[in-house]
Amino acid sequence: MEKERGNIPITLPIIWKEYEYAHKPKTGNWFWFIASGALILIIISILMKNFLLGVIAIASAFSVALAGAQHPRKMTFAIEKRGVKVGDHLYPFKELESFWIDYEPPHKKELLLKLKRKIIKHIRIPLGETDPKQIRDIFKKILKEEEYEETFTDIITEKLGI
Repeated sequence: MEKERGNIPITLPIIWKEYEYAHKPKTGNWFWFIASGALILIIISILMKNFLLGVIAIASAFSVALAGAQHPRKMTFAIEKRGVKVGDHLYPFKELESFWIDYEPPHKKELLLKLKRKIIKHIRIPLGETDPKQIRDIFKKILKEEEYEETFTDIITEKLGI
């Protein structure tokens, strides 16, 4: 059951700046862990004579190490009458299926949006100092509220700190 999109509150736009994700500093051990995992996969690929697995292991380790070394950018987020803006990209409300506020102080304070897409299904938006109750009240008038269950990818990326 979709909510009516015409009753968007007058209090819009709500604009805030926040880092795109919480940065977790990486130690040398973190990078050695990634390299060790890749080395194990390379050895397995050699033993199995599956060289594609070896190439994928090297590319994956390189990508994860690069992602881990990057620092988050401070971005502008906004809830406007037409949709949700992340940096310069607007996600119109008609492309959104549902929302969830993940609020576990002091560790998590995020707006999760489920998209009507096949590949990228969710967007995580850090709320920073923005009032989660105010955000929830706005979205309840526009979209259905649907609890988000963490995926395997979410758990792995959180553990790796990327």
